[in-house]
Amino acid sequence: MFNKNIIRKLIDHRNYVRSPKELEELKNQAIKMAHIYHYEHNRFYNKLCKARGIDREISPDDFHRIIYPHTVFKTYDIQDPELKPEDFKRWVENISTIRFDFKIRKSTSFKEFLDQLYENKILIGFSRGTTGNVSIIPRDRYTQIMMIKSYTETFETIFGHNMWTSYKIFGMGHTSYIQIIWTLNQVLEGIPREEINIENDYIKSGFISSIKKEKTIYEKILHSFLNVEKLNIHRVSNRILNKLRTYNRIKVIIIGSPILIKSMAENIIENNIKLRISKDSVFIVLQAVRDFKDAQTYKDIYENAFGITINKPLNTYAMAELNSLFIEDVKCRHMHIPPWIMPVLFDKNYEYIEPEGKVSGFFAFLEPSNTSYPGFILTDDYVTINYDTINDCEIKTPIIEKIEAKKDIRKSDCVGILGNIEGKHK
Repeated sequence: MFNKNIIRKLIDHRNYVRSPKELEELKNQAIKMAHIYHYEHNRFYNKLCKARGIDREISPDDFHRIIYPHTVFKTYDIQDPELKPEDFKRWVENISTIRFDFKIRKSTSFKEFLDQLYENKILIGFSRGTTGNVSIIPRDRYTQIMMIKSYTETFETIFGHNMWTSYKIFGMGHTSYIQIIWTLNQVLEGIPREEINIENDYIKSGFISSIKKEKTIYEKILHSFLNVEKLNIHRVSNRILNKLRTYNRIKVIIIGSPILIKSMAENIIENNIKLRISKDSVFIVLQAVRDFKDAQTYKDIYENAFGITINKPLNTYAMAELNSLFIEDVKCRHMHIPPWIMPVLFDKNYEYIEPEGKVSGFFAFLEPSNTSYPGFILTDDYVTINYDTINDCEIKTPIIEKIEAKKDIRKSDCVGILGNIEGKHK
């Protein structure tokens, strides 16, 4: 049985400031519970555990042994799932803990196929991560709700519980099955209207795809549901700036790609636009710290354009398989790991690294809030984590200090594709 009460206690913003030792018992209890649930209900995971000599009952010493590679979610090779729904169903049920209690119909389009599943409370999310190969992530409704809760608790920890009314928030726009866009949209939509200041319709799509024909399933994904429009990125930035120019000392949160925000800044400088937004405004960049190669340029542009003194934009780190978002703290500028996640590192020989001091290795995570598949996953990212508590931080969870990926590979991930923006000022 999956104990939702344990998860409810674990995904709580108050756990950010609890000492790691206080959290350890609750986190261990949640991971053991999630392991048993998937061991009993997930054929793939059950076989994996038995092959490794892992039984139904485990101890914290076994936790690093239940981790499996994220490439499991990249094994789908059928190009037209809308025409072969039973094949898609078999693939999902083979790799996940989800069981379909409804009949999937053939669909006339890929989007219609995804909509059909979503109407039956199954979200099929997508991402194109470090390797450039598409990940297909199935989530049942409970897992979706926990993902939204995780993001919300993290945002309120970073920006304060009154953030929804104290900031004017520019969101990501319309719903998409690209996971991070879907989740952010759901977070913003889930806040009662009277409790949030949001400009969530300022942009239908700030992305221009360079894809001309749908040759792969991922190209089909982009064309089918991202609402890609031949929209000049600078016209988008003009729309946002026209709204910002009406604000006087109002705190703003802008969530977007670095290319979109940089375009806005260049527009301000070139056209000598005067803004009067609050100096406490925040920019959340949907791109990991590993992708910033010219941080000083961004810093200079932000300060000159928006009049906001910042060390750098707030960076984020997430992956399709993860139910959570890592984001830099506004105060200490450290990227803390959410308290409901147990990070695990492996060396280059994939040997377990003890979680002590400052160490580097291939990043894996144990996230027990997932009923759709075991949230015990190894990534391709090489990460440096500081497990020691930083004296000047209110938040007590471990810190991600550095994220590395293979050279020249990020251009093929989601951000690389969605950031492939063309056009000149008009």
